[in-house]
Amino acid sequence: MKIGFIAPHGVEVYQEGNILNELISSMEEMLDFCEDELEVMPNLALLTMAAYIDTDGHEVKYIEESFIYKPGKKPNYFDEDFDLVGISAFTRQVPRAYKIADHFRSRGIPVILGGNHITALPDEALKHADHIIVGEGEDTFPRFFEDFEAGRAKRVYESDRSVNLGTIPPPRFDLVPHRERYNKIPLQTTRGCPYHCEFCSITAVFGHKFRVKPVERVAEEIKLVQSLFKNPHFSFVDENMFVNKEHSKSLLRRLLPMGITWECYCDITVAEDEELLDLMRESGCYEIQVGLETVNPESLRKVSPWKYEKVSKYPEDIKKIQDHGVGVMGLFMIGMDGDDNTIFRQLWDFIEENHIFEADLAIMTPLPGSDLYSRLKKENRVTSEIWDRYTWYHINYEPALMTQEELRKGMLWLHKKIHSPEWLKLKNSMLNPRPAEKNPCVPDKGN
Repeated sequence: MKIGFIAPHGVEVYQEGNILNELISSMEEMLDFCEDELEVMPNLALLTMAAYIDTDGHEVKYIEESFIYKPGKKPNYFDEDFDLVGISAFTRQVPRAYKIADHFRSRGIPVILGGNHITALPDEALKHADHIIVGEGEDTFPRFFEDFEAGRAKRVYESDRSVNLGTIPPPRFDLVPHRERYNKIPLQTTRGCPYHCEFCSITAVFGHKFRVKPVERVAEEIKLVQSLFKNPHFSFVDENMFVNKEHSKSLLRRLLPMGITWECYCDITVAEDEELLDLMRESGCYEIQVGLETVNPESLRKVSPWKYEKVSKYPEDIKKIQDHGVGVMGLFMIGMDGDDNTIFRQLWDFIEENHIFEADLAIMTPLPGSDLYSRLKKENRVTSEIWDRYTWYHINYEPALMTQEELRKGMLWLHKKIHSPEWLKLKNSMLNPRPAEKNPCVPDKGN
């Protein structure tokens, strides 16, 4: 049996309504950003599902569309004779995923779909698939494939969201072609998040129960990647990696001799543990991506009450983290219901005054599966469900305290500030390698 796992092409920057498109046309610096800064990672979910297929008697192929996609042209793999096609997609990728699925189904080849969007809108997905996975795939895909081989596969396989991470086989990174083209390799060490944020859609798939992968299993996966990729940079894609601080410290001590560089997503409470911060830097942590969301407390009060309790300490905590040699990428979501058109200047002043290593700016996006999507739908404020425009750079809802045009203009202004030649020069002066005894994220005076 021949099985194709397909990672759909992402989103074209040159789309109507995409503020990056407007920035590129007006700022040469944005071309460098789009060429050099965007993440290029293989699809961890598909490579993990591939690991459940017995290599005896089955041929498995992984296809990364990003490297072969050309608008308006049929890719060569569309003519391959698969016995089964598996596709996983985020919301912004799902129109392309549906197009791929429709093509193979028109040829009589069965398709199974999974991912965040499919979990959120299963009825929509079933119009384009023979089978779907709702929730986690590790406890559903093996059951599906056994049924598929026996000719009794059901249309829907739903997870109970309690997968034991210690039982998951290592992802099939050996299937990845063009390995030199990836600038980050994804791994997962934990799953689930105990907190609740209105805009989050990930817990709809993984739930709130926090689970950890055994330390030695993580080390095995790192060694596997090191055997296949040259000087890999790891991105731990956990929703919130350091919830269990003691487990985190055990993991980081194991990473110390492995000589890797890495980044992760986590919350601002890492600043409260000096030992953890030291271990992060010593084990090769380059930066952490922290969902700060906003500096407007009133915006956080409703959408993320636990972050509302932390926002007053953001400057102190950012300084402590960066003084330990770990850069902070502040993830900001703009256009919350408490935001008016003064938020853009507030955010820029905060970014500049606190010497944040990097800032990632997103327009608030009501992703299917999130409580935000449900609420805005009830309030008739969702203005578009063109899924490939759910990019964080399109406006798909009516803001509460400003117009869509004010939000668009403010985002353009703020992006131009953080991609100006002056700010990029400042950022470049803060790049690694940097000694742990020196504040790495604040340049020397006069630079």
